[in-house]
Amino acid sequence: MTFLEIQQAVQRRVRDVRGNVLTIIKDAVNWTQDNLASRHNWYFWRREGYFATTATYTTGTIAVTEDSVTVTGTSTVWTYRMVGSWLEVGATSVTGSATNKYKIRKVVSATSLILEHPYRSATATAQSYIVYKDEYHLRWDVDRINMIRFLAGPTRVIRFWQDELYLYEANPRRTGDPELYRPLGLSARGYYATGTVSVSTTATVGLAGTGASADASFIGRFFRVASESRIYEIVSVPAKTKFILHEKYGGTKPTGGQSYDIDPPGTPIVQLYPIPTTKVYIVYEYQKYPERLYADGDQPEVPDKWHQVLVLGAIWECYQQREDVNPTVLQAAKGEYEQFIEKEMKSQDTQENDRVRQFQHIGARYVRRAGPRLPSNYPADGNNW
Repeated sequence: MTFLEIQQAVQRRVRDVRGNVLTIIKDAVNWTQDNLASRHNWYFWRREGYFATTATYTTGTIAVTEDSVTVTGTSTVWTYRMVGSWLEVGATSVTGSATNKYKIRKVVSATSLILEHPYRSATATAQSYIVYKDEYHLRWDVDRINMIRFLAGPTRVIRFWQDELYLYEANPRRTGDPELYRPLGLSARGYYATGTVSVSTTATVGLAGTGASADASFIGRFFRVASESRIYEIVSVPAKTKFILHEKYGGTKPTGGQSYDIDPPGTPIVQLYPIPTTKVYIVYEYQKYPERLYADGDQPEVPDKWHQVLVLGAIWECYQQREDVNPTVLQAAKGEYEQFIEKEMKSQDTQENDRVRQFQHIGARYVRRAGPRLPSNYPADGNNW
């Protein structure tokens, strides 16, 4: 069923004649998707993403000024990809020093960058430094992380909670392949927003402006025109001045000179430990947020048999917003919706338990690779997944 067909099926049941009923029904269908996603790790909303950790950077020297956020480089080649990384002054390896560590807010040019906070020590020139990164953006549509592992093997990266690491390592500075991760919430700034874009009703976006340049790091990230809510995935970058979206642009501003974001603010972030110093590919399995339905021809991401539950959930939600609905009718609508979900939850859990038993039987023939090495005083409480 298309979005329009789902709306029509709901409208036939609720018999609502209010002038804004279609808006109410559209919101109710999208609410149903969100409600479903929050109830269970449904197989049809599971996805995989990946990212590459970043090698440390120490080329050249820097000049820093007390109480200033500007850092000037000599013989440096800094890029926008360093935004969000840490800069340690007076070091060429990670020390974890709290007094000389600053987060990079903006890269102005190959030889100039801006820090999140002013430099606290005395003015100095010709200083050694290191740039390293322990926080990484995930895909914009991540709702919950199921698992993180290395692309090259089955070793998992184990989750730690909140500030647990700092309870057991007061000054975390160990480097190497990541063994632990923790969700850090959502980003306050986008990944890239230099210049402006030209958008039309095609899937091609033109990029213009001083310093604006698209590259392969855009692929798999998400694009949004400023002040609009709809998000599009970038699938290819054929040139520095354009990139291609996964579908035709359907926003309200098909013109040139638009502000935009690549991976807009609100993108999930994870922190890795030990701190990576080389490029390693990390894969993560996650539950995604349902893609919001906008146009009448949009197709929901759920299997065909689930289209009916979108109808049932939207009916219940529409009834909840009306004061003239008999409580018995409201309860019956809720019961239909809940009964379908309960049945499918049991069915999916049964199938997955069967697969686990099959794996346990087959897996006895294979030797498991050693898992990640945790700090010796890290608690083995079984709650780190």
